[in-house]
Amino acid sequence: MTQRTRPYRKGSRADRFLEIRDAVLANMPGAKSVASGRMVLAVGPFLIHYCIPGAMPGRPFNMQIWPGGRQQGGHVLQADKVANVDWDQHGNVEIISFRSGTWEQELITLANSTNVEFLPRR
Repeated sequence: MTQRTRPYRKGSRADRFLEIRDAVLANMPGAKSVASGRMVLAVGPFLIHYCIPGAMPGRPFNMQIWPGGRQQGGHVLQADKVANVDWDQHGNVEIISFRSGTWEQELITLANSTNVEFLPRR
């Protein structure tokens, strides 16, 4: 994993992702009670897969984001993934993929103004 150290380089992809992640998780009902597992979240038109490693040592947290995504059979249809990022509890962040764009601020604004919705895994 790529080490993230403070002070962050303002505007870096890791810094921007962490801002997005924090906005989503801060408005996720019951976020603190989820110990481990994979879940599918929706924030407005955004579809988010969020993985919490829990009791699996060595596995990172992971978040993948699709704007305008639609889920079917556990797969996302009709959307291009804009972010796929791993991180651990020590502050290490690994950007697997991250496409900058207007979606970043849109998702932060939506996450800060509405609750994150849990979707059933199909």
